[in-house]
Amino acid sequence: MRHSLRGPVPPPRVDLVGRDEECDALVSALTSDAGSRLLHLHGDPGAGTSALAAEVARQAGECLRLPVHWLPVGAAAGILPPLPLLRLAAQLDVPRLRLASRWKHLTGTEVDSLDFAGDLVHSALRERPAVVVLDGIPNEKTGDILSQPFRRTRAVALFTSYEDWPLADEGLLSHGVRPLPEHAVRELFHRKWDQGPSYVYQLHEGCGGLPGFLPLARSARLSSDWIPPSRTGDLHYIAHRALEWRCGELLNLLEKSDRKEFDTRSLGPPVMRHLFAEPGERVEPLVAELLRVGLAHPLSPTRFRLVTDRPRIVRYTPPDQERYRYGPTRLARTPQRHRQPLLDAAHHQALGTAHAFDGIAGDNGDEPAPDLWEASLGLAESADDHLDLLALESDSWEPNTHELANLLARYFVRRGDHHRLAALHLVRTRALHLRAPAFPLSQSTAARQLGAPLPALRTLRKHRPFTQTFLELALCQRDLGDHINALRTVADGLREYPDTPALLSLKGELLTDQGRYEDAARALDTAITLHNREGGRHGLAVANLRRGRLGLLAPRAMDGRDTEQWLGTAQLGFEDSGDERGLAWTATALGRLNLTQETFDRALAAHRATEDVRGVAWTRYYSALALADSTARGPVGSRERRDAALLRLTEALELFKKLGDRLGQAWALHQLAVLLRERAAAEVRPGSAMDADLVEELRRLWDRAFQLFMTSGCLHGQAWTLLEQGLHLAVHDQDDPGRAHRLLTSADDLFADLGDTRGRAWTTYLLALVNSRIDRPAAPGPDPSFGPLLQRAMTSGPRVPEPAAHATPSHPVPPLRAVRDVLLPYPLGDDHEPPAPTASLDDSDRCRIVLDLLDDGPGIRLLLRVVPGPRHPWATGETPWLTATAAPRTAVSVEPVGATLRPSASPRHGAEFGLEPHRPGVHILRFTVAHADSGTVLQQVETEIELPESDRPHGRTGPVPHHAERT
Repeated sequence: MRHSLRGPVPPPRVDLVGRDEECDALVSALTSDAGSRLLHLHGDPGAGTSALAAEVARQAGECLRLPVHWLPVGAAAGILPPLPLLRLAAQLDVPRLRLASRWKHLTGTEVDSLDFAGDLVHSALRERPAVVVLDGIPNEKTGDILSQPFRRTRAVALFTSYEDWPLADEGLLSHGVRPLPEHAVRELFHRKWDQGPSYVYQLHEGCGGLPGFLPLARSARLSSDWIPPSRTGDLHYIAHRALEWRCGELLNLLEKSDRKEFDTRSLGPPVMRHLFAEPGERVEPLVAELLRVGLAHPLSPTRFRLVTDRPRIVRYTPPDQERYRYGPTRLARTPQRHRQPLLDAAHHQALGTAHAFDGIAGDNGDEPAPDLWEASLGLAESADDHLDLLALESDSWEPNTHELANLLARYFVRRGDHHRLAALHLVRTRALHLRAPAFPLSQSTAARQLGAPLPALRTLRKHRPFTQTFLELALCQRDLGDHINALRTVADGLREYPDTPALLSLKGELLTDQGRYEDAARALDTAITLHNREGGRHGLAVANLRRGRLGLLAPRAMDGRDTEQWLGTAQLGFEDSGDERGLAWTATALGRLNLTQETFDRALAAHRATEDVRGVAWTRYYSALALADSTARGPVGSRERRDAALLRLTEALELFKKLGDRLGQAWALHQLAVLLRERAAAEVRPGSAMDADLVEELRRLWDRAFQLFMTSGCLHGQAWTLLEQGLHLAVHDQDDPGRAHRLLTSADDLFADLGDTRGRAWTTYLLALVNSRIDRPAAPGPDPSFGPLLQRAMTSGPRVPEPAAHATPSHPVPPLRAVRDVLLPYPLGDDHEPPAPTASLDDSDRCRIVLDLLDDGPGIRLLLRVVPGPRHPWATGETPWLTATAAPRTAVSVEPVGATLRPSASPRHGAEFGLEPHRPGVHILRFTVAHADSGTVLQQVETEIELPESDRPHGRTGPVPHHAERT
């Protein structure tokens, strides 16, 4: 991901100067066999403690070959120590399910929460040791608490603080960090001045705190032999930024009064009331800090002179410093009444991000939604600051504070950061003294995402109904395979909140699962229109993914748009929003499109990374089907591929049972029976009967699948299972052909209700065979009356079955390998694995796609023809209209995108495409040939062609979705 809440990356440091010997000694002590693995670095602000810790951690990690994690402890660690531990658990990749299933451990006493968070970190470090830097520990008590999970592990821990204090662990090394000497400061300056004005700000980062050279800023105004005068304003700006809140306020008051000199005795009650919430506090410590950083000069014990230059401080403010950034110490010491502007800024940022995700308008309805990528990145960078703010405000939460917490909860769920969701839950339960989940909706979503939809459903039923509740309820019911109730919930939600795009989008997915493709297309198109109008970019990505999935099953519902375009648009939306789960599901859909195991393997890895058990189950299911269909490549290796497909399908079935997904179980059982039948057909000698036990096992599997389809409300699955059962009875129970007839008639009725022309074509063909057995005895030899029916079934289905020689009443009906929830191009293109050289294939009954580069006219033109073999039905019979669609995989424009043609060797029946390359060299084009009436994909091929660069001007092409290379 380009921006992530879980990145274990230490902050970059620049030009650590004058610390080589010190760093080597510390690294040696930490990495020696007899040395301690705990190190405490302490020093005054600006001494470079954090920079030294980062370099020591980096070198120790390289020496011990351990990953390095950097964790700013945060302003709220002193009052809520489990907070940084939960953030560290995110960096250590503690399994999310351990959090989502144990919220009760974070709603009890502080001791319970601390023990739970500490155990998570301790167990993770025992399994996978690492180097961890905990930067900015506020006090000795917090340091002692945070050091506990590192004991009795092989992990290395570095703690930084301003003060030295003896931790309880006697094995802890302690080292005081002193400011840089003047010669090191001079070297640092000389390295940076020649690199431009902006590099002055890296000086502050280079020492990881208030730079050691800042005390010299006062004398730099008088002696500028090694500091250019134009840079003194930069130094003052850095010093001003590093001041604590009250000290900065004192400086502002003094500068606004135009005083160059001031006396501490002249700072009367008005100034004191402005600076301090409690009476009796003293101003002398603030003046001492001004002296330390060089922004004030002593004239007497009580009289001082300011040495800052206010205009230059304003002039040198960089634009990227506008958003608030307060260090932990400053934030913790800021009075409560002065933290409200920070809370308002955090609320505005979170609301803007929600607007970018969902199209939720802010206070100003005319304000455009921010860029999704920038909004998500900004909130990811500020999330920990917002958590600290909420923890510090635990005594009094305003309405905006509650809304900020809810917005952060939804954001963490979408990003899959359940660890910070747990931290937020802990903050809210502490603030409101709750004994129940602090965010029922978001925490239910988290549980559902991690494979526990049933507990999530129980929690949601107690929640007050509103838009998100209806949506999450329906999603839980979908994950349980209960599409009947899921559609009812969506309908109830649309009655309460009409034209809600998220509900319409989910309705389209549920209708797709039922097989009502036309209705699904209308719902999804309406959702996409509403998302575009309201500006909900994340919801738009989800709708585009569902639209692409619909295209995989029903090409006729695509309105001429390529499935790859829908999936590519969805992929870009998920990347911009940082939704790793969405990217994983897009990868699964691309695997179904490309039918390559490498794509499925990448999708499986992505689902495992997000701990999405449901995603793993469905990806295994689809990869099993693609692997089973790859047996059509030839006899070489087909048995091994079929056995591997059975194993993956069985694994998917077990996962569906674990999740309680009835629809997934139904499809897995259905396809398991199909694969077992195919394996038996491949292994049984011609003319031999199938084993009686297997016949009974197949019947049992289809019966169970049909029952599950019934309870889940999937008409599509019911219809195909009835068809398979009718086929099974027609072949293996010929004593009662009427029973097979009844099952096929029921399947035909369901297909008619769904408007499924493919299913009706197959039932018409099979009913004709069954009726022939009922009406008259089987006759030997081919029966020409079945030719048109079989041809129609072949061109309507997602895959052409075996040759028409099987189409006789006396011959077993051809296996319906294509009756699956996946579209497979057939015959397979040249980009798939070719048969072994020893295998002989007869292509006389197949169609070939022929591409010719034309050179008899202007421009670059390509002719595509579909040439049937001499034994193919299209070689002598009536030929249907086909469509050919071009999809460039490289920078080349194709005109037109689609064309019609007829199967023929004649060029006048082919489809012609004009090519306009945007660069010279080799280009890749994919052509998809489909049946014009049914939209069934018949074949996909890719070709490489070397083209010169076109002389004609061309416009910029839009973003081309990146897909995995095909095998």
